[in-house]
Amino acid sequence: MKVEYAHMLIRVLSQETDLATYDAWVKRHPQGSLWQSLEWKRFQEALGREMRVYAAMEGQEIQASALVVIDRTAFGLTTWDVPRGPLGEWPEISGQNQRTNS
Repeated sequence: MKVEYAHMLIRVLSQETDLATYDAWVKRHPQGSLWQSLEWKRFQEALGREMRVYAAMEGQEIQASALVVIDRTAFGLTTWDVPRGPLGEWPEISGQNQRTNS
């Protein structure tokens, strides 16, 4: 799945090469932690939870990311948790960063 916002592309990372790039990015990010790591992803998957890794890409570079823990609850509901995240730095949104349909 891909969503484009201005010059950034939001992707769900699932390929091993993309996940390796994500792992390296989290480890060098100042706020990177266990809770946004691939180790946490694997642990949560072992507990039966669905996991997704979203990344805002500019070219081939990750600018922001979110490791999402999706948990199924009673009555078929789900909760989405982004522990200690998302990671990234976002400049103030200005009119020139937004796409318009004019």
